[in-house]
Amino acid sequence: TRKLCLKYNPHDSALHNNTKILKGNKMKLVISLLLCGIIGSLAQRTPTRRPTPYPTRYPTARPTDAYRDAYVPFLISGCPSEDVTEAQADQTDFLALVNDVTKTNLEAQSTIPTFSNAYGQEIIREVITSSPIFDATNGDIDLDVQIKLYWDYSSQIKSAVGGTDGGNFQSLMRTSIANWFQAAYNTTDGEAAGIMFSVDMTQYRETSGSNTFTIFMAVISIIIAMIV
Repeated sequence: TRKLCLKYNPHDSALHNNTKILKGNKMKLVISLLLCGIIGSLAQRTPTRRPTPYPTRYPTARPTDAYRDAYVPFLISGCPSEDVTEAQADQTDFLALVNDVTKTNLEAQSTIPTFSNAYGQEIIREVITSSPIFDATNGDIDLDVQIKLYWDYSSQIKSAVGGTDGGNFQSLMRTSIANWFQAAYNTTDGEAAGIMFSVDMTQYRETSGSNTFTIFMAVISIIIAMIV
């Protein structure tokens, strides 16, 4: 009977140890990346308020990621059919009007100052209206509106847009748009009185104005996929 002899190979043990170390290092790297992602998320979503310089220096401006984007649909209804058709033909001017009066009428609300007292920056930096749908048959105009707002006034702006703050934003918007129709298309007083303005707050959403965190997390995901 032959006996099976196994020879000890020290290289096998070393290889086994190296494999264990490599797996341990991979795990440490993954955990480190996840921790970086969590820290980055917290820093992105809750920017740190800077104190006002003392005594005479002008406040230091906030970084651009202190602004967020709010998206909300506007509906203008009760318009004369011919006015809707003409507004569609003058789409560039009409959308520019909506941008201007949205910003102006929001800043007219008592809860929203034109500038932030703490940092000297505009509370509402910009309004962008897009994707208009002109329905001349029913006299409706649907609009997608983007409001670039200062993060610390997010709740005030949402309340003002939705009309839950006791303000008159929607009423001012109706008047502004009706006046524009009268000036641009000779809409009669009776026709202008029938123009209505409303906001669909069920689709109101808000996102960060900076995509740095999104890119950062995408890079982490790619690295983890490569090493696992």
